[in-house]
Amino acid sequence: MTSLYHDIIFGPVHSRRLGLSLGVNLLPTSSKLCSFDCIYCECGWNAEHTGGRRFNAREDVRTHLAETLRRMVAEGTPPDVITFAGNGEPTLHPQFEEIIDDTIALRNEICPSAKVSVLSNATQLHRDDVRRALLKVDNNILKLDSAFDETVRLMNNPQSATYSVRNVVDMMQLFEGQLTVQTMFLRGECNGRQVDNTTEREVSAWLDSQRPDSHAPLTYIEFFHSSNRVCFMALHKLEEYTRSNGLQVIVVVREEAAKIEPALRPYLSAKLSVAFDDDNKTFTAFGVQYVPFGVLIDAKNRAVWMGNTLQLTPDLLKSF
Repeated sequence: MTSLYHDIIFGPVHSRRLGLSLGVNLLPTSSKLCSFDCIYCECGWNAEHTGGRRFNAREDVRTHLAETLRRMVAEGTPPDVITFAGNGEPTLHPQFEEIIDDTIALRNEICPSAKVSVLSNATQLHRDDVRRALLKVDNNILKLDSAFDETVRLMNNPQSATYSVRNVVDMMQLFEGQLTVQTMFLRGECNGRQVDNTTEREVSAWLDSQRPDSHAPLTYIEFFHSSNRVCFMALHKLEEYTRSNGLQVIVVVREEAAKIEPALRPYLSAKLSVAFDDDNKTFTAFGVQYVPFGVLIDAKNRAVWMGNTLQLTPDLLKSF
């Protein structure tokens, strides 16, 4: 059974992920408006809910949200999160960024403990205003159901003929980790066609797509400890290589996040990320005896070089 949300503000509902969630619907209240037409959508097929295509006005959203937040706070049941979802894709709204700004201001004034979340299918990430808005919210939740265009077309029915998973992943990388990827894994049959994104091929490709700059030819795994001054020299060199040679770097540490994060934060980027080896398994698996030590991985996931990071040179990188 499918249904629409007939109000601008709906709920609250209890979400296992987000807590007590107050919904915001920017889309028409009597029809569905979406850049996808997913086979599992709770609002049904786009063609089932045609009609007016008027977006809810920014002023109406602000007024209704303020009234609801004040009432919930007065009743002692403030929401844990304000979630943009509703009858389609919220980022289609032409004033999406302005509405996000309004929402954050209202949250700060009335219910400062609440988070702001957006559930999006990621089709509007090419718009600068949408990316700016999503960087402002607490939970930027973006859909990616498969790494293969053909599977996305089967499951999500993108309404644009130019939709490309590669383009979406490239846009996601611009957030530099400030996002949550949401995926519906399922198997079954729809309109006489088998649908299954749970196979080893599908899941492996999906995981690969989540690696920062997954199409980069070389990845360097750097083993690091903040007590070693030379490690910072190596890290500075690797940071330069991310810019000059396109190298993707993963820094592996076995120190507490609270301790190491301030030291590493200046180096972090879309091409340089940190992994925490809490149980020491990664250090052990690579037989790390000293730091700085690193392993160079090629596009086929083969270790092609390992050793002291200070001995890694641009000419060496170009040889692979």
